[in-house]
Amino acid sequence: MWKVLCGIALLWPGVSLADEADDLLSAMASSLKSRHFSGLVTYGYGDQWHSAKIQQGHANQQMSSRIDYLTGERRSQIRSGNEVVCIHQGVHLPGMTPDILKPFNSYFPVHSDTFEQYYRVQRADRLDQRIAGRDSAALRITPTTPDRYGYRLWLDSETALPLKADILNSKNDVLQRFQFAAIDVSVAPAPERFQQGQTGHTVQLHRHLTDSEQIRALESEWYPDWLPLGFTLQRHSQSSDAQVSVKSERMKFSDGLASFTFFVDAVSEQHSGNLSARMSRQWGPVSATVEDVVHSDGKLRLTVVGELPPATLERILLSALPDQSPAMTESLGARPILSQR
Repeated sequence: MWKVLCGIALLWPGVSLADEADDLLSAMASSLKSRHFSGLVTYGYGDQWHSAKIQQGHANQQMSSRIDYLTGERRSQIRSGNEVVCIHQGVHLPGMTPDILKPFNSYFPVHSDTFEQYYRVQRADRLDQRIAGRDSAALRITPTTPDRYGYRLWLDSETALPLKADILNSKNDVLQRFQFAAIDVSVAPAPERFQQGQTGHTVQLHRHLTDSEQIRALESEWYPDWLPLGFTLQRHSQSSDAQVSVKSERMKFSDGLASFTFFVDAVSEQHSGNLSARMSRQWGPVSATVEDVVHSDGKLRLTVVGELPPATLERILLSALPDQSPAMTESLGARPILSQR
């Protein structure tokens, strides 16, 4: 079907490549919410490569998915609706059960105001290739500002499922890739595959902030004064430490594709004598910037981590300092002026 549709889009005078790109993204979003499939995926960057088995099908009257990670520790992730169950032994560590298809999963923001304003989608027919034994149609997703990354995406010509995706920096270097090595769209996985058969812990996703939570976050002393265009608050939480007067805070922001989290934590007395200067580190598309500061409530550690360039995260952190303003962060010179809120 999609081979025919792509051919019509190229030949029919009233259909542009831009329209074709939008149609492909819409078809992808629809397929990810309705189609069953199972396949083997490789994912990673540099010399850090892993593999997993991904299955999707109907269970308990809703679309569910399961990821069994085939390298590293034995672990699995089962997702049903807004609930994710992580199955493994031992303590859960950040990144232990990643959403491999992110951001091209069922939550992809097709035709949202944010997506269309801050990303440009183009059909890249010269990059079309055969993946996992299937023909694909290639797209480029380019940011309109230099404070985030770009993407290349290959969609199955028959089903529009994502077969391969790259995250790219400004030099078009591949920072991370996922790619199906094999995929079967003809047989639905058994519903039993999506039942929790072992002890696991549950994570709730994509819960909308209440009005009171939104107000509390905006009134926080640590709410960033500068955000890249299109990023909005998705989650906010606070927790108190009996030994310090400050409340630890977590703020998660997203533009629909990329996301980052801002952490404010008290530095324990044991380590308060060794405050860290600002440091940045990058793992593939994920970067982190950390700085210790002295505050009226004590010594704090500020951390910003997410799928954005280090310079972007550093500017976000600087804007969150109570004695900093957007004008002051722009005057520091070491960080480029990316965009204004």
